[in-house]
Amino acid sequence: IKDAHGSFIQAREGGRRYCVEWAGWHDWKERNWKQYEHFRAGLKQGSKGTFRLGTRGRTPVINKNEALSFADVVVCFQAFYHHEPRPSQYVWRNINEEFEKDASLPKSEQVYVHGYF
Repeated sequence: IKDAHGSFIQAREGGRRYCVEWAGWHDWKERNWKQYEHFRAGLKQGSKGTFRLGTRGRTPVINKNEALSFADVVVCFQAFYHHEPRPSQYVWRNINEEFEKDASLPKSEQVYVHGYF
């Protein structure tokens, strides 16, 4: 889902687990790329290690605590839809650096395309 200011929320499914990302401007009136933040939701108490979200093609590897249930996805999407802050029951990790690393890879190895899964 995308709003009128260019912020968005997205989810990707993999093995009945979901990854939720919420991105937007720190101050949408400024629209300075240095203030654009991209976050991934995670459970506050979760397993350590990583989880590959899916098995086909280029799939992101996320932290295990970021592999959420469908109910968690609904909570996040409802908050975005109602213009509420990111839900505080989740840890929101800033993943801007992941896009910078991904952009430096050959296109055949990139996971993200213009910020979307």
